[in-house]
Amino acid sequence: MEAQQRGVTVLYSGHACFTIKGSSGFTVVVDPFDKSIGYPVPEWTGDVALGTHKHFDHGNVSAVKAKYPPHVEEYGEFTVGPVRFFGVKVPHWTKPENQNRGDVAAYRWEQDGVKLCHLGDLGQLLTADQIKAIKPVDVLFVPVGGNYTLGPKEAVEVIKQLDPQVVIPMHYKTSYTDPKIALGTVGEFLTAAPKDWDVEREAGNFHFFGPEVFDKLKSHPTIWIINP
Repeated sequence: MEAQQRGVTVLYSGHACFTIKGSSGFTVVVDPFDKSIGYPVPEWTGDVALGTHKHFDHGNVSAVKAKYPPHVEEYGEFTVGPVRFFGVKVPHWTKPENQNRGDVAAYRWEQDGVKLCHLGDLGQLLTADQIKAIKPVDVLFVPVGGNYTLGPKEAVEVIKQLDPQVVIPMHYKTSYTDPKIALGTVGEFLTAAPKDWDVEREAGNFHFFGPEVFDKLKSHPTIWIINP
């Protein structure tokens, strides 16, 4: 019998919410939303729920059936089960007049050999200290929809700062998104991305990432679009 490949399966629920299940079984749900965002609310289950901040579209951790208590907007290092997480404080606001939006925790962690980082509602380019705290990254979840977060051009610059192997765009407008929520589309992000970055499109809402996948990538970074 063949040994199971080491890595993580990433499932996209929409907006900024992902369920990351490692090959060892440990499962993390990041940024679960409530129904007001427009997406159907799944029956999330996992070992732990993380919220990058307390807004309704990121911090619905009570909706997740989890083994361990949730962590919302938590900075610094903390351990859940076999996994160590680190929350890096980054600004939510995009302009000085929006500073009342406060900060969010960009979470980085390593799970079954894969280094992951979820940037939450990051609104600005990263500082040298933030970059140092986050790198290296294999899989980066980055907001691209603008207005409340990085826009397409700024997202490209942050990706260049962190140099991940795989980029998974999030926090953009889809057919599910409430029209009152002003977000750009993933197509606008792809237009802004350098032409030498490869783009992979999933037919479904999940994909497995591990060393064998990374070794076959033609470009670093590779943009990986997963349908919600």
